[in-house]
Amino acid sequence: MRGPNYDEFQQWMASCEKNISSCESIYYFLLNGVKNNSISVGFHRTRDQKIIFNRLEYIGIKRGIFRNNSHQFLRDKIIQDISAYRSVADLICIHFVFEGSECFYNALGAELGVDFYLNSEFLIRINSNTSEFFKLLTILKPSKKESGEGNKDLYESGYDYYTGDGVEQDIEEAVRLFKLAVENGDAHAQSILGYMYSIGEGVEKDLMEAIRLYGLAAEQGDAGAQNNLGLMCEHGQGIMKDIEEAVRLYKLAVEQGESVAQYNLARMIYEGEGVEQDIEEAVRLFTLAAEQGSADAQTRLAHMYEKGIGVEQDIVEAVRFYKLASNQGNAYAQSSLGYLYEKGIGVEQDMMEAVRLYTLASEQGDAYAQGSLGYMYSKGEVVEKNLAEAIRLCTLAAEQGSVKAQKNLDILKRI
Repeated sequence: MRGPNYDEFQQWMASCEKNISSCESIYYFLLNGVKNNSISVGFHRTRDQKIIFNRLEYIGIKRGIFRNNSHQFLRDKIIQDISAYRSVADLICIHFVFEGSECFYNALGAELGVDFYLNSEFLIRINSNTSEFFKLLTILKPSKKESGEGNKDLYESGYDYYTGDGVEQDIEEAVRLFKLAVENGDAHAQSILGYMYSIGEGVEKDLMEAIRLYGLAAEQGDAGAQNNLGLMCEHGQGIMKDIEEAVRLYKLAVEQGESVAQYNLARMIYEGEGVEQDIEEAVRLFTLAAEQGSADAQTRLAHMYEKGIGVEQDIVEAVRFYKLASNQGNAYAQSSLGYLYEKGIGVEQDMMEAVRLYTLASEQGDAYAQGSLGYMYSKGEVVEKNLAEAIRLCTLAAEQGSVKAQKNLDILKRI
């Protein structure tokens, strides 16, 4: 942001006025950080202080004051006087380190290249409180840019290219359109582009950019973004782990009927993680999510009904939920339902259906299914005997820690 356009103080201040909320939000965050010693302030290139002097003179701070202990005076004045801070905001570089990655921001929250850091006059290092600073950046809305295309058209066109609906799928074009919509503040675009950054789809994986975009969308009430940002806070992905913030975000999404958030909040309430344990409320939320088609919630409910955990034991209901989740490809549900068919619990015994379900689950890496299917191949009673396949499957299960599979494997190797 340095350069000819900002050589005159009044030009710079006019630009700064357009971003005043961002500027002031970061200023107060930094001021608090300096007071509690979590943020350090210094001059990066002391030989270029003339620019700072000229700027501060515009707001009545005379150059003569700088003669004694000038560095300390300037540091204190710029960080503790918002008018002074704003007058040199384009000369400030915020050096931010998180999980080994270095980022550089200007005083308005815009990310900068390393060249700006090397040439900045005034340097602010954030030594701790990094997650709080990043959360701050996520809520600073960029100024909206004019576009000849409407936000809705941009997002919907981008989504068509993303899914290949009516057009040839083109992820690169989808990203381009989503970015244009993001610049205009479209929450749906912010959310889906955040997801793409979180997994590296069509863009280089960047968890911090994902968090920033999710934060913008979540602030506008996008339930999917609230849930996804909650997950990142819960697991500490790209941001410091924050269970309470995760619960808060899940609750916001649940209020809008978001099924994945219903499941995630139910998990935490069931375990009493970040919130008071309440099995009855967890069951209610699992049920809401299951009714909306959440395979994870269906599987969890099925297990609870099978074992009588938090609900009255009901094998018929367990089978119903396992079938719903199994049809959606949930490996645990397929494996568990396979067991019920193998043993004839809650259903008529059907060994071939058990084999089918175990096969589906084992292909997805379910250890119990791999071990059970391996045992069946070793006996040759339900399927044709195949020792090589039995060893392969038992080995896969044993590598995941299955003690029973390891015992069977030891026996098979002695044959």
